[in-house]
Amino acid sequence: MIGMTRLQRLERENKDLRIRLENREGKAELALCALEDEAKTFKGQLREKDKVINMLQASYVTLTEENEDLRHQIKILRNENSVLRDTLEKAEDRSAKLAARLQKDSSNSNKPPSSDSPFTKAKATSEKEKSGKKVGGQPGHKGHRLMPSLNPNVVFDRMPPKVCPCCGEKVVILEDYEARQVVDVEIKVTVTEERSHQGQCVGCSKVWQGEFSEGFNSPVGYGSSVKAMVATLNADANVPINKTALFMSSITDGQINMSDGTIVNIIADLAEKLEPATEDIADELAACNVLNVDEAGCSVNGNLTWIQIISNKHYSLFGRSLKRGTPNDTMNNLILLFTGILVHDHLMSYYRYKHLTHGECNVHILRYLKAVRKIMKHPWAEAMTSLLAKANNRKKELIEAGCTGMEEDELIKIRNEYVKILEQGQIEYEAAIAGKKNITYYNEERRLLNRLKEYIDEHLLFLYDFTAPFDNNGAERDCRKLKGKEKTAGCFRSDDGIDNYSVIASVIATLRKQGKNIFSAIRNTFQGVCIRFGKSVNSDK
Repeated sequence: MIGMTRLQRLERENKDLRIRLENREGKAELALCALEDEAKTFKGQLREKDKVINMLQASYVTLTEENEDLRHQIKILRNENSVLRDTLEKAEDRSAKLAARLQKDSSNSNKPPSSDSPFTKAKATSEKEKSGKKVGGQPGHKGHRLMPSLNPNVVFDRMPPKVCPCCGEKVVILEDYEARQVVDVEIKVTVTEERSHQGQCVGCSKVWQGEFSEGFNSPVGYGSSVKAMVATLNADANVPINKTALFMSSITDGQINMSDGTIVNIIADLAEKLEPATEDIADELAACNVLNVDEAGCSVNGNLTWIQIISNKHYSLFGRSLKRGTPNDTMNNLILLFTGILVHDHLMSYYRYKHLTHGECNVHILRYLKAVRKIMKHPWAEAMTSLLAKANNRKKELIEAGCTGMEEDELIKIRNEYVKILEQGQIEYEAAIAGKKNITYYNEERRLLNRLKEYIDEHLLFLYDFTAPFDNNGAERDCRKLKGKEKTAGCFRSDDGIDNYSVIASVIATLRKQGKNIFSAIRNTFQGVCIRFGKSVNSDK
């Protein structure tokens, strides 16, 4: 570069700059071409992408529609699933209830013994603790046997042989003898005839007729013994009317042939004659301190009718109710006049009698508790059963010891344990229904817990007042007589029929409780001497 002029250098630099500029312009053109090629490529790709986008958008719309359909179907399926789950739970609940019902009988529910299947008859069970003694009569137990009569009607002397079969000598009769007796009954038909003669006055010529005695009302009629036997067979022994007629014909060798209508008339006549006796029974029951009451359903000409039984240790009164819980006037007046303790099986209509002290039957509770512990397997029912049984046994021990009541500390202890068991029962019940919508299977347990809690004083009344019984079994035993009658007769034909039976059953049950002869009392009634009850009347009549 030495020796070059300034101008030359500038020209040379200018030339270099031009070359460099041309190179850059060439690169720019190349880059622009490349960019144009890329732009063409991108435009082509863009056109393809638009197609893809349009296709995707079309697919998206289709998928969205399908998705909505699927969502709708899922919603329907979920609803159906919920319905099916609910239906399944209801079916399981119903199945459990039916299974529980099959396990119930008269020993663990309020079902009567007559409803038990003869093939699966409920076994008699007791909540008493085993004593360890052998089954049967214990040493010192007074036995029951046929006792010889001191005045036999017929005596036959069976003498020994006059000559000894061994040696041929004479046999001398000694004073000692061995006696054996056979007790038998002789059925003898006696026909008594009265003849009413006529007489004419010699003065006025008026004709007089002799009067027949009471009972001689028709040319031929039945006497008081025949009527009493018929009534006893039908009303007390529960022999059906037609079989009663057959029996009377059989034992009299056909001398007495009654129609069914005659037997019905005899029963109706007896019921009418015994009305004063039932009034005495009602008066005596109203004046006592403790009453048991129960109800039994029976069929009257195909319709359900309720019979109410009010009783104590000495008296029983049967009466047809207008409907269950609505006693007739006689029964209602009796309860209104009564001011003592009324023991019943939690029929709520009795609680409307506010002037009474109410007691609950704990034997029914023991049955319901048995169902809970046997079917639902909840331990609280076992604990409550044990508590009630022990409390009842404790009361019996105190009574035998001459006590008239229980110490307050012991009462509080039993009550506290009672409440504690109910709290445990509530916990077990809530655990059993947790997460379940359909819980009707557990309704009976829930109602039982609520009943034991709300009516604790009524269930423990037998401890607070020793005159109050543990149960109302006295009235229940009277119910069994009615159920036995219905079982043999099938049903009653009319309201008059059940009313007549109620009157006669009241008197018969009372006679039996008082140890009086039922046949004699009924025979005396037909003879015009109706039996009466109470302190102010002669009870021997």
